[in-house]
Amino acid sequence: MSDAGSFGRRSMNQLLKEEGFQGMGIFPSTILASGEKLRECSQGVTKHPERYSFSLGVAVECVAEGAGRAGKMQEIVLGTTNEAKIADFLASGYFQNFQVYTLRDFTVPEVEETGSTLEENALLKARVIFNATHRPTLADDTGFFVHALGGFPGLFAARVAGPEKDFARVKADMRRKLAAVADKTAHFSTALAFVEGTREHVIRADVAGLFVYGDEAVKQDPNGYRDAFRPEGAPCTVSEMTLEQKAHFSPRNKALTQLFQELGLLKEVSASTPSGRNYFEGC
Repeated sequence: MSDAGSFGRRSMNQLLKEEGFQGMGIFPSTILASGEKLRECSQGVTKHPERYSFSLGVAVECVAEGAGRAGKMQEIVLGTTNEAKIADFLASGYFQNFQVYTLRDFTVPEVEETGSTLEENALLKARVIFNATHRPTLADDTGFFVHALGGFPGLFAARVAGPEKDFARVKADMRRKLAAVADKTAHFSTALAFVEGTREHVIRADVAGLFVYGDEAVKQDPNGYRDAFRPEGAPCTVSEMTLEQKAHFSPRNKALTQLFQELGLLKEVSASTPSGRNYFEGC
């Protein structure tokens, strides 16, 4: 982290502009990477931020130091260690004014997801994490629901893959069961829970689409169902999308927007969607 202070908000914004990322919901902390990749990023290797392993600690320190720590940033804990989720949260553009932490920064008890809904599980996690960190906390739970299979795998989307996390096996089994079924509609849902003491907010958002595993997916998703889902109106599966498209079709992003509106914070976030952008063409 010794190099972090040498890259300020201004220089990173210049890089964003040069590389064509400005106005796309990607801000300086999104393109800063951890470990050995940090130096590469500082040298302008920013065209493919999705290739790097994001480190919020480095990102926030870098941006805050570059800005001269003009004022104390609001703190928030993202209740995850999952790099893909962290990247989704960051790419939303909603955390530019926050000192952001993740579960990697704290020792937090294991949260047993005993809820019967996504909302209940998200709130369970947020409460436990807040009580352990004493900081405002944002936690989520996401499910994948295939209608002809009675909503399977639903809120058990991760657990059905087993301890070996064999999502390929689960998706192949789902494809076999749906082979002779006309209805392949499905939806992704994300519930977000915000907890700060007795202040609690829970938001759920859905994105409708089709189960298409083994049909149109090209880029495989070994850690989930993104290669098995094509959102309604989208040109491809989520696993094949650009960063912009993923943000546009993300239920997590939809829930974040609603949550920030409910918390009265949306006015502090600059518009991140470039005008005239067609999200429905190409991937």
